[in-house]
Amino acid sequence: MLFVFSIISTWIRVALVVEEFLDCALDAEDLKLSAFLIIVLIVDVTE
Repeated sequence: MLFVFSIISTWIRVALVVEEFLDCALDAEDLKLSAFLIIVLIVDVTE
């Protein structure tokens, strides 16, 4: 049960980060920065 809660909380955190990231990406319109942020996000999630 604790494991399931951990997965759910992780996905909620990811969703919030992605939403914030998309807002920043749309504002910045900098593809290199966007790609870097995506890589950082993926590394953070897989740790």
